[in-house]
Amino acid sequence: QPTDPLLVFKMGTFQNNQRKSRLNGIELNAQHIFGNTGFGVSANFTKVRSNLSYDNNKVGAQTDVLVGLGNSGNLVGFYENDTYTARLAYNWRGQFLAANFGGTDGAQPLYVEPYGQFDLSLGYNFDKRLRLQFEAINLTDEYTRTHLRNENQIG
Repeated sequence: QPTDPLLVFKMGTFQNNQRKSRLNGIELNAQHIFGNTGFGVSANFTKVRSNLSYDNNKVGAQTDVLVGLGNSGNLVGFYENDTYTARLAYNWRGQFLAANFGGTDGAQPLYVEPYGQFDLSLGYNFDKRLRLQFEAINLTDEYTRTHLRNENQIG
């Protein structure tokens, strides 16, 4: 019931901004298989730009920002035949805004700094209906680092 004093809640929803927004980007990818050897390589890169970025010099909450927008890319080497598969990938992501939240010092952005990791996938086909798959993510034990408005403000 809307008039129930024991049930207090706040409801919010997204809305389109009145500000004219731009989002531009390009994605490039390529894949090559070396003849009938089973070996191949694949690469892609995505570059994005927008005027919906957080302004670190502006005080107060900023609602017209795009969270999660960032450049990315990967490079993959692979091998595949009827019995075995192997895939080694380097995945990279550039800095991006992960959150826009209020704190004790007022509204703060939370950035994730550039990050890269190696992943490995190995597979063995016993027959057409049974396959064993092994995956190792972040082989070199990389870590993500976050910060607030300034890189010295660890998030």
